[in-house]
Amino acid sequence: MSRTTVSPACRLNAPEAGGARRLRNDVFFSAPQLKRDSLGRSRSWSRNETLTKHSALERPSARMTRSVLGGISPFFIVAELDTALAFYRDKLGFDVTFRGPADDPFFGIVERDRAMIMFKVVGVPALPNCEREPGARWDAYVYAPDPDALAAEFASRGVAFSAPLKDDDDGLRGFELKDVDGYVLFFGRTRAS
Repeated sequence: MSRTTVSPACRLNAPEAGGARRLRNDVFFSAPQLKRDSLGRSRSWSRNETLTKHSALERPSARMTRSVLGGISPFFIVAELDTALAFYRDKLGFDVTFRGPADDPFFGIVERDRAMIMFKVVGVPALPNCEREPGARWDAYVYAPDPDALAAEFASRGVAFSAPLKDDDDGLRGFELKDVDGYVLFFGRTRAS
């Protein structure tokens, strides 16, 4: 079977009632429903909650514990590795936790608290989202519980903001900056209600 061929057993039929989809082997899967708080915002699942795989072949008592995710890390193509690493280290206070291979480095990782960003030189120019589509201006959203203090810290390091610290129309408080390759990062959080 070629890489682009889809096995008939894996093709999805039309959605069933309630949003479930039936695989050709008659096993049902349903997308997890988001839980909402009293204001209608989605909330994350707690560690101890379980999800049920809906199946005509399984007993209703079969349950699977939902594993916890630690975060997500953007992977940026960069023009020059050491320039990118130096910007994040010197201007944004990240630690360089990997740079390699030693003889000809082309891959690096920076971390600060629970935020991690990966970089790689691959011989093509960086292509930030805003250069592909102006309406998609962010390349990464970095959660910052105190964006005011973080903005003051970055300003003291001489960082230029591409959008100042503010409350925006999307219910967020934060600011934007462009890195040396043009990637736009938003640092902030949802506004308190």
